Amino acid sequence: MLLFAWLVSAVLAQELPAPVSPWTELKQDIIQAQGNADHRQIPLLFVVEGGSKWDGLAVLNAQITKVNTILAKCGVAIGEVAVKTVVWHEGLVNRINNASPYKAPAILELVKGAELPATRPVLFLFGKGLAQTAKAMNRTSVDFYARTFPESEAMLNMIVMTEQYINNTPVPHATATYNTMAHELVHLLGNAGHIPENRNLMSDFETRGSQTGDLNTAQCQAIQGFPY
Repeated sequence: MLLFAWLVSAVLAQELPAPVSPWTELKQDIIQAQGNADHRQIPLLFVVEGGSKWDGLAVLNAQITKVNTILAKCGVAIGEVAVKTVVWHEGLVNRINNASPYKAPAILELVKGAELPATRPVLFLFGKGLAQTAKAMNRTSVDFYARTFPESEAMLNMIVMTEQYINNTPVPHATATYNTMAHELVHLLGNAGHIPENRNLMSDFETRGSQTGDLNTAQCQAIQGFPY
């Protein structure tokens, strides 16, 4: 009986196709930690669409510098960043753009079959092919989806951003101190939402100058508690 069970499992294992990565990798890079060495260093992984405006270490370093300036208020910094530059497999972007609201989130495809290290957070940085978005999947967001689609747990601590968010153009009320990547990271690191506070990174106000690079004490305490 045990031999039969082993043979059946072996046959099934051979018949099941291996998970297919959602991309072809073009190159890998490492960006060394640049923040204050006395601050807590949080490593990241960037999966960058080749040929997009994200595709360049100078662009990524500029984003990291801006994020570190904001997180420094909380004694936190971006640590070492692993960078994978990739080409998405055909049809992936279209499936995400046209995802059904009645099925599991299509961005799950980004982590299914992908060769990803345990490092989190992971930021998927798309060009303009993907509909303009900046989305963070923190504990609260994942729990919401997982009530219906348990496989959504795999999305925890991932961010999806399109290249429009390299600057503040999609956030017209922001000041020069604001940064969308920092905003999305605070969603993750602090399991945080928007707050009714003017002049804050996570402000839900929509008046001129309402979104800034500022964080309050409670937000810093939440960030320092990552992973929550």
